[in-house]
Amino acid sequence: VTNYRAEGLKFTCDLSLTPVHDSNGEYRYSIGVQSWKEKQTPDETKALAQLRELLPRKMPADAQPKEFVGDEVKVDDSDKTKQFQASMVKFTKLLWTIDTEASLDKLMEVPEAREAFHAFLQKTYEHTQ
Repeated sequence: VTNYRAEGLKFTCDLSLTPVHDSNGEYRYSIGVQSWKEKQTPDETKALAQLRELLPRKMPADAQPKEFVGDEVKVDDSDKTKQFQASMVKFTKLLWTIDTEASLDKLMEVPEAREAFHAFLQKTYEHTQ
């Protein structure tokens, strides 16, 4: 599979999907294995081939996921968002430092961000005068 990084560079992934059927022959799901083809050593290529060979292809028709044992807890949607908010802010800042030009390009597509950036530049200019 050919994919593109944020800065537009092409890279190749090796992707395989192994179908899993039940004992009645009915398709149930697929197991996907993805790796960066360009960065694979010969040993890694061999290990991935072995992994793909060992993946299950059949399962009992009556197989069911284990039943959850425990108290059911309802979580408010806003709490779900808050749970990852700090991590997402850190991750976003990291991405901005890795590819500043692409980040600024994307940021300038948002009118509010453009206005805020313009106000910042104006304020900075006024302080230097």
